[in-house]
Amino acid sequence: APGEAPGTAPTPAEAAEKVVQNKQTRAAEQSTLRAFNAGPEGRTVRSFNTAIDHLDTMDKLATALNNNDVRAFNTVANAFAKGTGSAAPTNFDTAKSIVGGEVAKALAGSSMALKDREEIRDAISRANSPEQLAGSVRTLQQLMGGQLSSLKLQYETGTNRKDFDSRLT
Repeated sequence: APGEAPGTAPTPAEAAEKVVQNKQTRAAEQSTLRAFNAGPEGRTVRSFNTAIDHLDTMDKLATALNNNDVRAFNTVANAFAKGTGSAAPTNFDTAKSIVGGEVAKALAGSSMALKDREEIRDAISRANSPEQLAGSVRTLQQLMGGQLSSLKLQYETGTNRKDFDSRLT
């Protein structure tokens, strides 16, 4: 063992202390695994996976709108497309109504107030062009990536495992 002279066995007290430390380490690892498998940390990772996937979908729907940078033109073009049966505006509106809540839940947990969720949704709604929406989506994804990095560190430190990425979609 480290710190022991070669050829010497640990004392009974040292051996007992090592057994206790190993049991405590294993218990902490098991607790962390339970938390990331079925506990709040696991639900948080699931929320991040969902929110990031929804942001990707929203980005694709915004591109499908094929809008220009002028908001007034976009409003008229989207109303015309909706009135003539185009699915792009209604698909985008549907995604917009869900994504804000998913992002809020991922960033702050399920305890986030309705007003906070509305602010995130409104920030997405205020994008005047596809480029602005793409920037908003990228910013949200970067913020969520930072949170996921912290969760990864917590998982890897608590479990001594390097398989966190297998939990991500």
